[in-house]
Amino acid sequence: MDNLTKFCNTTNLRDPRTINFEEIELDEEITFFIKTINKSNWVYTIYSCQGHHHQQNAKSLPYCIFIVDNNKIKEFLYLIYNTLPTHTFNPITPFIGAHELKIAQEYKDQNYTLISTYWDDKCIENKEFYEKLNVMAEQTITPNKYLLPPT
Repeated sequence: MDNLTKFCNTTNLRDPRTINFEEIELDEEITFFIKTINKSNWVYTIYSCQGHHHQQNAKSLPYCIFIVDNNKIKEFLYLIYNTLPTHTFNPITPFIGAHELKIAQEYKDQNYTLISTYWDDKCIENKEFYEKLNVMAEQTITPNKYLLPPT
């Protein structure tokens, strides 16, 4: 039994490598992202939502639950940060209106980490956000396509 299988057994999650994403109904704006990122050999999605506006001003935030190889956490955080849409800085109100990203470590063993991510409601229906998700997915399957900042 390999390490990802053990991790999934411990967390009672289905091994993402056994999921046929062609048979699952995915939200339209994140279909490419989900199908592509799950082709990587180091980051996988378990649950996801593109975000939706509902009746009476209710919203479902965009979110993804990931399983990430612990050896690639730094790359993951770099890539996920870059999914935030561009914010126009206003010096008069410098801390109002920026996009938000919440990241939580849900569980971790010696090989993998379960990470939940939630973006703010301003990402719902934001084309730049969905485009950046797709770029992230492509970068997870293309070795050396991105460079980490100097440490």
